[in-house]
Amino acid sequence: MRQRKFRAIRMHGEPGEWTEGMLVRVSSVTTYFIIPEGNLSYADGNDSIHEIAFEVDPKTIGEFVCSIDGKNIFEGDLILTSFSMYQVVYYRCGFYLVHHDSALKGEKWGPISRMFDSDTKDIFKDMEIVGTIHDQTEKERRGEG
Repeated sequence: MRQRKFRAIRMHGEPGEWTEGMLVRVSSVTTYFIIPEGNLSYADGNDSIHEIAFEVDPKTIGEFVCSIDGKNIFEGDLILTSFSMYQVVYYRCGFYLVHHDSALKGEKWGPISRMFDSDTKDIFKDMEIVGTIHDQTEKERRGEG
């Protein structure tokens, strides 16, 4: 069975601080929270969502794709391989790799490869997760970028 886990940047706390776990949407206010895995065992019917979860920025939510060699890969990750820089995207019913340059140019899709097909497995031999599409430099955070 596929593991359902999400990652997003916390709304409160250190700027750019990520949290992982189960995604919850509070529909009455359209606010999103992530309950870290360890907090699920502490939850009971009397807990407030604020006591067991972190409010997150909905623009930064990314779904867990897989783990390769102990590296967790999420939607929105930037992956550097010996061939190129790729962005992990979700489209219709699966996760894909899109050439990052194409995504930056605003093109809807660049050359797409379905992740982990026999044609793309070699790409991941020497991969490195170098960041996410949500990362900002310190200058951008201060409004200078």
